[in-house]
Amino acid sequence: MAKKRVIFLNSIFPVLSETFLFSQYTKMLDEGMAMDLVSSHKPDPSQVHPGMETVQKQVDYLCDASKGEIVAAHLHCLMRYPLGYLRSLAGLFSVEEKSFTTLKHLSGAALTLQRYADCSDPRWVHSHFTYGATSIAMWIKRISGLPFSLTLHGSDLTFDNPPDLETKLKEADLVVCISQYNVDYVKEHFPTVAADKLVVLPLGVAPLEQAPQAKHYDGSRPLRILSVGRLSTQKAQEYLVRACAQLRDKGLAFECQLVGEGPQREFLEQEIQRLNLEGQVKLLGVRYHSDVLEMYKEADLFVMSSVAEGMPIVLMEAMQAGVPVLSTSISGIPELLDYGMAGILVPPGSENALAESMEAVIKGEIDLDDLRQHAIEHIANNFDQGKNAVRFQQLLEQCCAAEEKVVSSVTN
Repeated sequence: MAKKRVIFLNSIFPVLSETFLFSQYTKMLDEGMAMDLVSSHKPDPSQVHPGMETVQKQVDYLCDASKGEIVAAHLHCLMRYPLGYLRSLAGLFSVEEKSFTTLKHLSGAALTLQRYADCSDPRWVHSHFTYGATSIAMWIKRISGLPFSLTLHGSDLTFDNPPDLETKLKEADLVVCISQYNVDYVKEHFPTVAADKLVVLPLGVAPLEQAPQAKHYDGSRPLRILSVGRLSTQKAQEYLVRACAQLRDKGLAFECQLVGEGPQREFLEQEIQRLNLEGQVKLLGVRYHSDVLEMYKEADLFVMSSVAEGMPIVLMEAMQAGVPVLSTSISGIPELLDYGMAGILVPPGSENALAESMEAVIKGEIDLDDLRQHAIEHIANNFDQGKNAVRFQQLLEQCCAAEEKVVSSVTN
């Protein structure tokens, strides 16, 4: 049976900070999945990795639509789906989102329906995160009845509190959760969401071409600390910076590199200056993914100080590369670190906890070799990017097949 077409909605795609989406889509395209990539916005060229251009050429950017095209799309929906369209217009002011933003999402839904939904095959819509792309998917369903699914990550569920979150979860036909934590969180905080449509399906990393070289840190040289992530309130790198000050004050030798860019850069620069850490803590800015992979080879310890996360790909990459990891114990991270068997877990929001664990590493009080080996095996067994992308593809194809049966039963 021919594979059905899926519309993938994104708020902005592709971007360096979400290479996991690019990898997932690329794998499914390689597997022959018929899919349309749609994005509300274009990324800044600086946020596009050189290897992403080929896939980017396949993306339909809704922001490129002219006013005439938008008007035509609305008229098309009025003629094709009169009841659903008029009901959607009537509900324009009944949602939590600002009216102007909702109108933009409604226009995005109209454009997507006009361009992609009018075909003989049943269609399915999927979006990642619970932001604008999922709003568009929700309006597509309200206008046309087209089913949609979404993937829940981290901050989009537990931290950012996006408008109409519960409504989106309730109206989605399938909710893909990257961790069991997300499933449990939805059940606890949104009991009106049907539990039988919550599915756990993690992301992953591509297997390395060569096994990582064995490393051993014995405290005879400065500990090389690496942290990778957007400089943001969610990533909370200030706790790592302050923990580094504690190490310095105790006379412990270390070097700390922070990769990433974001709105907290100026604040972090001020913290580094205030604590006189310019010689030991460096903000390196954005680096290409290939550069980060090379940096893992030199790191002794990967540290994540986030207060809001999903199941971070950078942690998977570090673990796979044989870099011992130290992370805050939040959301899906304990699952990823196999509850402390594959990495060091500390409470969030505590520079003291980070400093104590890093000090223990420097003094040889933690067996890094056991953590490293367990982490490599844990990633290989549970977080293989290709295998999990194929599982995701099969899940969506099952959704399309089920929708085809529904459509056939109605039309026959």
